[in-house]
Amino acid sequence: MTLRTAEIETEGGSPVSALIGASMPFLPRGLRRHGRALMRAEWRLPRRFGLKATAVLYLATILYGVIAGGHVNGVIAAGTSAAGLSIAEVRITGQSETSELDVLQSLGIGEGASLATFSVAAARARVEALPWVDTATIRKVYPGGLDIVIAERTPYALWQHSGITSLIDSEGAVIVESAGARYAGLPLIVGTDANARAVELVGLMGLEPQLKARIRAAVLVAGRRWNLMFDNSVTIMLPETGAGAALARLARLDNDGLLLSRDIALVDLRIGNQVVVRLTDEAIVKLDAALRDRARLAARTPGSNA
Repeated sequence: MTLRTAEIETEGGSPVSALIGASMPFLPRGLRRHGRALMRAEWRLPRRFGLKATAVLYLATILYGVIAGGHVNGVIAAGTSAAGLSIAEVRITGQSETSELDVLQSLGIGEGASLATFSVAAARARVEALPWVDTATIRKVYPGGLDIVIAERTPYALWQHSGITSLIDSEGAVIVESAGARYAGLPLIVGTDANARAVELVGLMGLEPQLKARIRAAVLVAGRRWNLMFDNSVTIMLPETGAGAALARLARLDNDGLLLSRDIALVDLRIGNQVVVRLTDEAIVKLDAALRDRARLAARTPGSNA
């Protein structure tokens, strides 16, 4: 197809190029000669120009749809996967309580997933949301592998609250809501917000190792102080301040007089250096009986005032 500007005429019969080329007042004087040359030039369209233009328009439409629909990553993933970059192997190390199946499911790897478009940051966040997982390191190993190293949380204590006994770490965060029998040897703390003070309690118990072995539970009272429950059901009431000194005093009393081996139910250490002891119900009954027997014996003794 050939177009000659000189062949396009106006209604009056004068060629458009002649009219425009005569003056071209809209162009600077120095460019008018070049303008007239362009007007006289022959313009040829490439072969199959219409077909090629249609193909370009079609591809541009597809590209716009992919971008507007948010399918760019999917298209790239499909392409790179077909090129041999699909995830074919996952290696998991470091876990003992976390199952490999849970880790694999949290990775969110679909069939034919591409290693090139796999988001390490998003996958790490999902893996670290698993109950036992503290941190996770995920590394791409090209052409088609993932290397995952897991560091799990360390059980620190048992926390009893609202009828539930949870396994917690040293920061007081719940690991799992139910703990197995193998964790029965961990310190048991009881009460609202007692989990947040687990480190404080364990440190307090460690001051007197001979007593620590006999403590079965510690109850946080009103969020201020601790009651310690011993293996023989004796309750020790510690003060809000100076709990370490009070515990040391208790250790001395037990060493000197076997206090914790007596028929007592409670030892109150909240008032300065005073020690208040409450007997068990059985001990009170025995004491009452012993006092009555003593009174009767005194009444029978000559010269008594009874």
